[in-house]
Amino acid sequence: MTGGMWNIRDDGATVAAGDAELVYESPQIDTKKFHFADHFDNVEASRKLWTQSQAKKDEEIAKYDGVWNWESPQRIVWAKDKGFVLKSKAKHAAISARLHKQFTFKENKPLVVQYEVTLQEGQECGGSYIKLLSAGSQTEDLTTFNDKTPYTIMFGPDKCGNDIKMHFIFRHVNPIIGTISEKHCNKPNLIPNPTAQKPDDWDAEIDGEWEAPLVDNPACEKAAGCGKWKAPLIPNQEYKGKWRAPMIDNPNYQGKWAPRKIPNPDFYEDLKPFEMTPINAVGLELWSMSSDILFDNLIITDDVDVAREFAANSFDIKRKYIDRESDSLVNKVLEFSKTYPTAWAIGLVATVALVVIVIYYKFGKSKKPVQDITSSADADPKKSDAPQPDDERVEDEISVSPNRPRDTPTASSIADTCKEKN
Repeated sequence: MTGGMWNIRDDGATVAAGDAELVYESPQIDTKKFHFADHFDNVEASRKLWTQSQAKKDEEIAKYDGVWNWESPQRIVWAKDKGFVLKSKAKHAAISARLHKQFTFKENKPLVVQYEVTLQEGQECGGSYIKLLSAGSQTEDLTTFNDKTPYTIMFGPDKCGNDIKMHFIFRHVNPIIGTISEKHCNKPNLIPNPTAQKPDDWDAEIDGEWEAPLVDNPACEKAAGCGKWKAPLIPNQEYKGKWRAPMIDNPNYQGKWAPRKIPNPDFYEDLKPFEMTPINAVGLELWSMSSDILFDNLIITDDVDVAREFAANSFDIKRKYIDRESDSLVNKVLEFSKTYPTAWAIGLVATVALVVIVIYYKFGKSKKPVQDITSSADADPKKSDAPQPDDERVEDEISVSPNRPRDTPTASSIADTCKEKN
């Protein structure tokens, strides 16, 4: 409904009439267009999609006891907008949902996955990524979902201290031996032959055998002293060292031996790397030292246009509203300078002039003139040679102890002595 220059939103808040296009409505979900979609606004329907794990972690040492809840964000923009929130911290949490329909990788069929995550309490250490679970016997019962459950793709942010990363890991099937592994780099096309042996006549020495220049004296091994006394040695001025024949290249040298390389039996070139293991579920398996991590608007589709339309009806509207509400003073100044560039130039000149004036008055003034010596002497007669009457004597008030020795000088006696000498 409208009234004057303001519109009343469905949650009771008022917005300017010009911003009526920012009113949020939950995006429509057509299961024919999405392999999975959940905006979490319809709490009852969303609860039916998600299954919390009842499995143990690390051989029943720790349980997945993290708490999940459907609720509004801490910064409420629209009352209708809900999110999926990990409430607990320092606990293992795992929950998953079956896809509306299984996603099978095919040529010319893209995979589009998008979701929102808000770290409402910041992030000290933990992840906020999602796992696209592989179709198979291990994902038939989602109550057993754990960290060992096979996945096809893992994607999302992860942070611990200064280690900040964006995960994108995919598990691939080796078409030769059938194993599944995370692929980080390609295997080399040549490897050392594991059956090769080093020939007996292989010469790997360059300079021959090494001989120690000095050895221990065998006569000193058991004796308390060390044989007969000998005069200490002094440097021989004519010493030239032990003669050795000059080194020449070894004509038989063949270098360091290494087995000859043969074709790698595990090497393969996957011409269709996109065709990975089919996906039949999506899961969140997390541990975090921060609470209230909010997930929202999670979709999986094979149509880019459908994903863009969903984002335009959810994330884009929310982002516009938040940007408008958090418009800072700096942004307003920049916007004003773009609209009125002349005023910006005038303000810059005025600022520079003000800075110059402040510097001049603070550092540019001359110092005070030196006081005239003559006038100073006149003002203070003690600084001239003219005779002046003596100052009036002031009796010192010094308490003297009755037990003071007679020969101990007092302040008065000291003053009298000084006067007589003068």
